[in-house]
Amino acid sequence: MHVLSDWFRRYFSDPQVAFLSVALLVGFGVVDLHPVAIMVAILVFGGLWGFWGVFFAIPLATLVQAILVAWPRPAGIGAG
Repeated sequence: MHVLSDWFRRYFSDPQVAFLSVALLVGFGVVDLHPVAIMVAILVFGGLWGFWGVFFAIPLATLVQAILVAWPRPAGIGAG
């Protein structure tokens, strides 16, 4: 597990590699999230749960987005 954590530390400390992976995910339409939202999700969930947080960051961010989109809004807000 130590080798795996070293690999993740090197991978996510290199901004070019992280940016490229996010650009590929968004560019090919794999996820419908803003690139900044993906980077924030990786940082937040990775900070909370380590390896598994990084592993599940994009699915969890997509779930959060789906909940926010489906959440009912009061009639006065956003109606137009």
